[in-house]
Amino acid sequence: MSRVFGLSVLGLLLGGVLLTAQDGGSGPKEGAVLPKPFSCYNFNGAHKGKFHCLVCDYALNPVVLVFAREPEEGKDATLNALLKRLDDAANEFKKHQLKSAVVFLSADAQSSATNPAEADPKKLVEEAKNREALYARLADRAAAFKGVDVAVFPAPGPKDYDLDPKAEVSVVFYNKLRVVASRAYSPGKLSEEEVDKILAKVKETLEPVKKK
Repeated sequence: MSRVFGLSVLGLLLGGVLLTAQDGGSGPKEGAVLPKPFSCYNFNGAHKGKFHCLVCDYALNPVVLVFAREPEEGKDATLNALLKRLDDAANEFKKHQLKSAVVFLSADAQSSATNPAEADPKKLVEEAKNREALYARLADRAAAFKGVDVAVFPAPGPKDYDLDPKAEVSVVFYNKLRVVASRAYSPGKLSEEEVDKILAKVKETLEPVKKK
């Protein structure tokens, strides 16, 4: 499939149904079309150091899209484990062109582009310092991955994705822009068992067991 054709189909699908949050959950509803694309600041990959739309780049490929709020220091082991597994999965499912990204959501990601109403010089300076520190932390994280794109977006997250502000991690697995699985975890609830389930769902979708 040519890139031009893929992007044309992408535009048609993104013009369709927008999603609502699952009852008691966070993120797009399973079985529906992914909401509209969004630009985020990238720390690695082809668009390192720039604002760019990863959803647009991924087009119709299968994607595991993780939205995460920075865990407290020393409490990020399970999130790191998920990202490491996704990094490994890039090779395991290379023939399926699986893509993965983690988009960190933070109030410190605000800038004059996302918060143009702010005019107080002191607040703008403080905002810039906080953003610089955030970018430094996430750049360090991004250095560890080759198969996972690392980016940041202002909290509460992209419009129409219906991310629960109380969820620490939301995982959206979609294929051909349709949501296959959508999971949300409150602080401390993302476990190794849940990480296994996420990767099992990816494998089950991309390499279904043939019935005898």
